[in-house]
Amino acid sequence: MHKNSARAATFNARNANAYDDHVAKRIRMARKARGLSQTEFGQPLGISFQQIQKYESGKNRVSAGRLFEMANLLEVDVSYFFEGLEPPGRHKKPLPVVLSNAEDLYAKFCSIKSPGVRKHVMRLVSVMSQQDE
Repeated sequence: MHKNSARAATFNARNANAYDDHVAKRIRMARKARGLSQTEFGQPLGISFQQIQKYESGKNRVSAGRLFEMANLLEVDVSYFFEGLEPPGRHKKPLPVVLSNAEDLYAKFCSIKSPGVRKHVMRLVSVMSQQDE
């Protein structure tokens, strides 16, 4: 057995969980809301109606890429499939602004062409970070 096919068999053998079942039901709901048969839904995706049945029953898990394609075909946001899945007792916390600032800083740093200027920026950031302590 090829190494990748062994890995795929292990992945496919995993049991679906409550999240997978929820996504499967949402796929079926959206397809029916669009008035599509399983064949009509599968055809533009290049998959058989049997595979659609497996996705909708939760027998097979849906990859992120396939879910994105389904969302586009069904004209819904990918988040549609996850609506109502908030784990009990957990509250959504927005990502800290620091993360978006860090991404911005990284992008700007990467746009600096001069190795000398990059070195000076690193020294400046190093000194400034020690000032806050």
